[in-house]
Amino acid sequence: MSARTARLVRPSLAYRDGYIAAIREHQLDGRYLDRRYVGADVAQLERDFASFVRDLLEREQPSLWLGRVAETFYWFVDADEYVGQASFRDFRPDDPGLREVGHIGYDIRPSRQGQGYGTAILGAMLVEMRPRGVSSVYVNCDEDNPRSRRVIERWGGTFRESIVIPGRSVRRRRYRIDIA
Repeated sequence: MSARTARLVRPSLAYRDGYIAAIREHQLDGRYLDRRYVGADVAQLERDFASFVRDLLEREQPSLWLGRVAETFYWFVDADEYVGQASFRDFRPDDPGLREVGHIGYDIRPSRQGQGYGTAILGAMLVEMRPRGVSSVYVNCDEDNPRSRRVIERWGGTFRESIVIPGRSVRRRRYRIDIA
């Protein structure tokens, strides 16, 4: 397996065990401990993974009632092993959420970090944006995440600003990537 052979797929029941294993890895690293985070409650995922996948797919429709923009989720798999996830958030330029989280978010499971998957998943997401007619995106990362910063800069991300997110101790760096 290698990052070059990984591919984006839509969330699916086929990757249940890999997704749950990845969440457990993140939790051992101290992430996704708040069960209110979508997809972080391992017991709930084990009971009803189908509802979780259905919820991810339903998020593609904006919801004014829930106060969220349309978000399209992709999972990154290599030889049918779940490696990570990414999403595209359909923010408009004046939407305040764009400043905090950006258009594209991505995450690689801890056991696969440092193997080129972060670079590969962001590149695959940029390719995925071209048919949508998207000419540029904002991608954010925490200031204490040098790996993500290098990935974003490798794809041509230009630093725009460092911002404070209410309730967080780490500043967030905002980058713009123009899609050729």
